Amino acid sequence: MATFNSKTVVRRHSRPSVSTNTLLEIIQVNNGTRYDPNSVSSVHIFPDKTKGDPAQFLNRDSGSGRYGQVAVSAESSAVAIFCNSGITDPDNSAFDVTGYGGTTYESSGIYTSGTGRFAIVLTPDAVGPSLLNGTSSTEVNGASSVGSYFDIWTIKETGGSNWKTVVHQFDLFDDNYISLTEPIVLETSNKLRQKYVNVASVVNLEIETEIAILNKGLSDEVKNIFQQSVIQDAEIKIRWLGNDETWSDFVSNGGTNGFVAADVLSDDTLVYNWTAGGSNTNTGVYEVQVKYILLEETIYSDKFRLIVR
Repeated sequence: MATFNSKTVVRRHSRPSVSTNTLLEIIQVNNGTRYDPNSVSSVHIFPDKTKGDPAQFLNRDSGSGRYGQVAVSAESSAVAIFCNSGITDPDNSAFDVTGYGGTTYESSGIYTSGTGRFAIVLTPDAVGPSLLNGTSSTEVNGASSVGSYFDIWTIKETGGSNWKTVVHQFDLFDDNYISLTEPIVLETSNKLRQKYVNVASVVNLEIETEIAILNKGLSDEVKNIFQQSVIQDAEIKIRWLGNDETWSDFVSNGGTNGFVAADVLSDDTLVYNWTAGGSNTNTGVYEVQVKYILLEETIYSDKFRLIVR
């Protein structure tokens, strides 16, 4: 399973259920570069009953000082609210990911795990602050039904800008628990998209994943589960082979110190942000390998060659 500060979670694209701790992460990008906004105030969770249109929860009065923010009249419709007790500066220790311990109190906070990366953990039965009645009041996580939801983030880009909302969506499922009469037999294949990269470039290495179900007797309902992200605990290892493909010190020559965590997209593509050639800007041949957990199997991919020039 994926982890957040060493606590088990399920990412939004990995078919979370109402009984799982669901990691809802966003990545803020400005002109292609991750950045921290000036302030992050709150995150509201609303049920999506309008097929993707969150307008009913937002203030649409252009003359209002709260234009574009969550409407006061909609606060009571939120099934969960996250905030850091009035602290909005991402540099404040209240946002530090090490503060998340998985308890019901900590599950009402907003955390950052790196520049431009913010997250909340939707936890069953967690108790969080009620912004409607003030932070001294509380409300229980009400996202207890299968269906679609909005996570609406209220942020301020710069110190002089107005508050605005960023809207994302996720689904909670109930078909994660299935009963089978035979083990699921899967066949996987991986492919590194890049073949050549220029030295000192900062690139997202992308490793595609194809998953085939070999069982002939499984229903389409079960097979459809594997159309979304099912990979867990994805990791990547990069080794420098030098220019003659003989093993060298792969740590000091731009590789990774063994396997390190990689991101997983909704289509099971693995992504790792890497500075080609490392701090020593070594050109030559690199070897890339990924590993991940798929059901009860631990998969090691083929070893791919990557040329840094």
